Amino acid sequence: MKQIKGAMGTEPFPQLLFDKVFKDDVLRLRSMEEMWKIRRPPEPLDFSSTAKSTSQENVEKTLKDGQRVWDLHENVSVFRDRYRTSVYFLAMCTDNLQSGTIEQENG
Repeated sequence: MKQIKGAMGTEPFPQLLFDKVFKDDVLRLRSMEEMWKIRRPPEPLDFSSTAKSTSQENVEKTLKDGQRVWDLHENVSVFRDRYRTSVYFLAMCTDNLQSGTIEQENG
């Protein structure tokens, strides 16, 4: 978790978070054999094999089609894109606060 927290705001963060939740945690849960006697165990997902390069145009197309169920690739693409957008927005706000363009609220 320290590695993931330390990577917040960096390019590797989405992969670290994704692999922790959908790979490492799933593998740990699969080792609990009692849980899987009457149900099928979950399959771990790997970010590098799941995430394909997607153009911004494809991400926007996926977002506009909000009534359709997204496949795994679309979910990962939107996750990665929204993370990048959030990091950019946060950096922009931080820069504006530091330069005095945006005044901090008193409260």
